Amino acid sequence: MLKRATRLVWYGVAALLILAALLLSIARLVLPLLDDYHDELQQWLTQRVDHPVRIERLDLGWHGLGPDLRLLNTRLYDRSGEEVLLRLEELRIGIDLWRSWRQGRLVSNRIALQGSELNLIRREDGRIVLRGREHATPILNPLTLAAEQPRIALTDVTLGWEDRYLGHPRVVFRDIALRMRNRGERHQLHLQARPAAALGQTLELQADLVLPPGQRERWHGRLYLNAQGFMLREWLGWYLSDRWYAGGVLDARLWLTLTGGRIEAAQGELAVHLPVLSSRERAAPLLAGNRLATRLLWNRTGAAWRLSLDALELIQADRSWPRTGLTLAMAPPDADGRRLQLALDALPLELLQPVLPLLGEAAGTSLDLTALSPQGWVRDLQLGGERRSGRWHDLRFKARLEALAWQPQVRLPGLSGLNASLIGSPERGEIELELTDGRLAAPALFRDALPIGRLAGRLRWQQEPDGLQLYSERFALANADLGARGQLRLQLSRDGASPHLSLQAEIERGDAAATGRYLPAGIMPEKTVRWLDRAIVSGRITTGRVDFHGRLADFPFAQGAGRMEIRARVDDAILDYHPDWHRIEELDAELVFINQGMHIEAVDGAILGTRLAEVSADIPDLKRSRLRVQGQVRGPLADMLRFVQDSPLARRGYDLGQLQADGQAGLALDLDLPLRRTHGGPARVAGRLELQDNRLVLPARDLALEALDGRIDFTDTRVSGSGLQARLWQTPVRLDLAPHPDTPGLTRVRLAGRLPLLERLGRVHPPLARYLTGQSDWRIQLDVGRQAEGYPLWIESELEGIGIDLPSPLSKPADATLPLRLQTRIQAQGSGPLYLRLGDLHAALELSDAAEGPLQLRRAMLRFDAGAAELPDGPGLELHGRFDTLSVPAWRAVFAAAGKDAALPALDLREAALEVGRLRLFNQSLADVSLQARPVLGAWRIDVDGPDIAGRIAVPRGDSPLPLDLDLDRLVLARGGIDGAGADLDPARLPPLDVDIRDLTYGSLDLGRVQLRSQPLAYGMEVESIRIEGGWLRLSAQGNWTLRQGREASRFDIELQGSDLGRMLTAFGYSGNVEGGATHGQINANWPGAPMDFALKAVEGTLDLRIGPGQLVKLEPGAGRVFGLLNLHALPRRLTLDFSDLFKRGFAFDRIEGSFTLIDSNAYTQDLVIQGPSARIDISGRIGLAEQDYDQLVTVTPEVTGGLPIAGAIAGGPAVGAALFLADRLLGRQFEEMASYQYAVTGSWEDPVFRRLNREEPGAAPAGTAP
Repeated sequence: MLKRATRLVWYGVAALLILAALLLSIARLVLPLLDDYHDELQQWLTQRVDHPVRIERLDLGWHGLGPDLRLLNTRLYDRSGEEVLLRLEELRIGIDLWRSWRQGRLVSNRIALQGSELNLIRREDGRIVLRGREHATPILNPLTLAAEQPRIALTDVTLGWEDRYLGHPRVVFRDIALRMRNRGERHQLHLQARPAAALGQTLELQADLVLPPGQRERWHGRLYLNAQGFMLREWLGWYLSDRWYAGGVLDARLWLTLTGGRIEAAQGELAVHLPVLSSRERAAPLLAGNRLATRLLWNRTGAAWRLSLDALELIQADRSWPRTGLTLAMAPPDADGRRLQLALDALPLELLQPVLPLLGEAAGTSLDLTALSPQGWVRDLQLGGERRSGRWHDLRFKARLEALAWQPQVRLPGLSGLNASLIGSPERGEIELELTDGRLAAPALFRDALPIGRLAGRLRWQQEPDGLQLYSERFALANADLGARGQLRLQLSRDGASPHLSLQAEIERGDAAATGRYLPAGIMPEKTVRWLDRAIVSGRITTGRVDFHGRLADFPFAQGAGRMEIRARVDDAILDYHPDWHRIEELDAELVFINQGMHIEAVDGAILGTRLAEVSADIPDLKRSRLRVQGQVRGPLADMLRFVQDSPLARRGYDLGQLQADGQAGLALDLDLPLRRTHGGPARVAGRLELQDNRLVLPARDLALEALDGRIDFTDTRVSGSGLQARLWQTPVRLDLAPHPDTPGLTRVRLAGRLPLLERLGRVHPPLARYLTGQSDWRIQLDVGRQAEGYPLWIESELEGIGIDLPSPLSKPADATLPLRLQTRIQAQGSGPLYLRLGDLHAALELSDAAEGPLQLRRAMLRFDAGAAELPDGPGLELHGRFDTLSVPAWRAVFAAAGKDAALPALDLREAALEVGRLRLFNQSLADVSLQARPVLGAWRIDVDGPDIAGRIAVPRGDSPLPLDLDLDRLVLARGGIDGAGADLDPARLPPLDVDIRDLTYGSLDLGRVQLRSQPLAYGMEVESIRIEGGWLRLSAQGNWTLRQGREASRFDIELQGSDLGRMLTAFGYSGNVEGGATHGQINANWPGAPMDFALKAVEGTLDLRIGPGQLVKLEPGAGRVFGLLNLHALPRRLTLDFSDLFKRGFAFDRIEGSFTLIDSNAYTQDLVIQGPSARIDISGRIGLAEQDYDQLVTVTPEVTGGLPIAGAIAGGPAVGAALFLADRLLGRQFEEMASYQYAVTGSWEDPVFRRLNREEPGAAPAGTAP
């Protein structure tokens, strides 16, 4: 049997092979003839599709066991034959010979398409047509055609797709590759495509489906979809309205299960890169991030379905949210609707921030949900409800809230740190609260967020016909400020009326300093809140209770519509009840608030350390009323004065800030104070101060009242006290206080006693005090009160018993009276202007503030006449009046002793108009001087006029670089001054000098015009030039005048020229007469002291002298009249240039020349020559300028050579004359020297000793040769 069967098989196979070979041979013979049917095929296709068809080439090949028909470059045109509707590069159709033989028609077994471009349109009726044939009748169903083909392969295909059924715009897929295998009802395909760049990157579809024709309910299979880089903006834009925008790049992998003709299950992975979802009506996106990913699981059971998103993850730019899960289930619909359930593992509320505006619109609430800025987590959320008739019904929810926080709104307080579990529905439910380290912010009630250390309790809500009820039967609240337990009920009315609150709480502990934080300031009067903020500074609340019943809008229940009562026991508290009064400290009291009133009953307390007794405080109405504080204290007087000084009483005149006090005193006080300055008028004060052996000190004035006894009564408007006894500077005084007789609010203080004011003055200013001696009775009056201009002060005395040892005109003996009245105002910074009258002196003075350093005069006016003194308009000093005698040196000595600058007064002179009978200045006495002074361009211009002086003086002001300018028409100076001494001046303190005196008289010496220029040095002054130009004298000099380490010195180079030596000697006070003798002298010298201290005996340097022809008069007769010079009484006078003994025609000279060295009070010369027509006198040696003695050698040589021949001719005849002439010419000078005489001169100037030297004696120089 088996053998036979095998044989039959082999026969069959052989027969098939033979048949196949035969058919193959026939086909190969027929295929070359197929091209002959090219046109017939094009025509047949054109008729079938009703559009022109062009086939470039028709080819038939063999593939496997059958022929393979290939159409190359086939085109389908529109009816006009111009536009290509379909392009097929290469279409291969495999012919199944066996099926074609069996069915009697050509049957394909494979279709392969390469390089095609299709444009398909899904019409509104759902049919798919080729673009360009939208209105043509389909000739075949492409899906049916595809399903009938065993195998289909597409490569390099471009597909354009336009879905008019769904309203999608045209999209293009490129590089399509499709492999499809069909076996009866089973269809398998694998599709790969590349969408346009704007749509995505790649698309892959795999399917294994069983699709029985006409039996959709039996369709089943599996699909796999892989989409990478799909642009959601393009794909979702087709479905979203213009209001919404969605973007991102989608990567998706989905596995789908098809059962019964529909998708029954799906699972997959979705990831969106850079996801964004926004509303075009809002700037901020609803959702934005870097990546959104999840695992999807969806299945359907009948009419119900369930969607689960597992590992749902969102990564944003600033954070990565933990993964969560979401489940959404829809129950099968029933007659009433469909029920939806949602479960969420966790949701960060921050993600809802962008969505809140939409939720608010959907809920129809007026709350600004965006401003809530919720934070925290919702965990284990379960939400269910039924959707009926477009509305939700029977909503139920359950969830846990962790770290919940939101910002406050007008009608919704903000909260942070809340953990809660809630269950319920919109109608009723409850929340189990547990809050740790949180904050409650309710701007409508509290100014700042309230810290909550711990809050525990259960809050229930219940919708009632008239509104929502919130209530808690127990709650506990604690933080660093307080601890309390209580219960509350809050009713929210549907009609918008103010909420009604019932609250009962027991305060277990509390910090009074934090009271202001918990005041419901939003519903309290502003003034009440401000007062409570200030008043309750600190304290410890040991027990207390709060009861509140009423509508919040009615608080503080002025009309009795509710009640608020707070009672608290406070220990060690500080009550700052008024900003103008010292607070109460260490207060133990009961504090009671009932509605808008307050009462404090103190058990103990202190003000400024002083213990209180019987103190109470009441405010009947915190909004409008006043504070009444009553009490008695006994303690340090200093604390009581400080209490008054720091209160409004100081502004009303009780300025006690500079007072210091010692000792104990008693004070009774009744204060009636407004809570606000604008309410109820000013503060009203009444009090009594009992003083006993107290001490009051005013350090700024160096005043101290000792042993002060008496009583002072005061109110807010007046102070009085009579006969108070005290001691001031160890002297008994009487003190009286009374209201001012004319000005309300002022208090007049009188003090009388024999006060040692001069002794006090000596401590303040010892140099001035030594000019004042003795004691006198004094009267002092001071008006104190609220005066912006200060307190008027009067000091009066007759000065009987006080002597004044000052220069005229202020001198006074002690037994005489000289009325003194001083008036000023005591101000916060020193005193006001001083107005002084002392005899005929009227003065107005203004001192600098003490804060600016030592007291100095700012401006002043002194009048020494009957006129009243007034303060000048600006800084400086004004002087007016007449003086019989004014001694500038005497007053300079006074100022120097007082520590003033004697050379340049610190106070600038503004104006002076003085008449001085005798002005003593710089060691000169000037008579009847009229002086006018005023400031001009950085200097004082002083116009002076009088017999001894006339002209203008410009004195530089302050640090001005201008010189001291003396521009005088005349100046008469006494020789040697009025006391024979020079002026005591410091050259370093003198400004530059610019002196021009057109007529200077010095003693009896008329010097003519004198000019001087100088510049200051660091240690003195440099005299650039001195010029004297008189009718008989010209002098020029330059040098310097210095003062170093207290030693004064002058150094000058002087050049002197005179036309008449005799007149010059007479002018400078030398006796004797010289006629003629033009003189030129040059002195290079220095001497100790000022330039005015010039004296030959003190000078060191050199003197060169050149004198022209002249006559020494009153000579004694003698040979050649020259020997009169040898008179023992005459020569000293010759040597000192005093020729008073010459008489008659005198001694004529042609020249006098010589040089001197001045040193150690001596003058040394080696070359003094007096050359005359009759003799030559040579002098060498020393002249003692201090000892006034001589040590000289004098050689007298008669001029005989020129006259001998004439004399001899007359006396001895021509022969003798000729001999003498010949001797004169041959011997010359030697002949004259043979006739010279030498004398040694010693002794004093008054009694010199002449000793004639013999010719045999050596003519050596005398012992007085210059060193």
